[in-house]
Amino acid sequence: MTIGLTHDTGRLARVAVGLLAMAVSVVTIHSVWRHRRHELADSIWLADFEVRKGWPRWANVHNAASVRADDLGVKRTWLPRVRTFQMWISMMTLFCLIGLGIMISGIVST
Repeated sequence: MTIGLTHDTGRLARVAVGLLAMAVSVVTIHSVWRHRRHELADSIWLADFEVRKGWPRWANVHNAASVRADDLGVKRTWLPRVRTFQMWISMMTLFCLIGLGIMISGIVST
């Protein structure tokens, strides 16, 4: 992205850098969302399977990591309060918006 921000970069290079940054962001967001969706589906299926097999003692495994940490008495800091999934989506959205800004600056620059 620094290529698109230097003063001597051409218009086409800025547009290309902006488009590339946006493409990487969108693909990353899509990949993280799909991974999260399949992770939840697997967890739900596994929990149902364990209940059908009569293995309720594993129920705690399906809780969120923060709940399991609380159950074990692990002290919380400010970092675990931010969900990784939300952080990834937020940062990739910001990256995409910066790429959009670089692309726009490449289009409107003289």
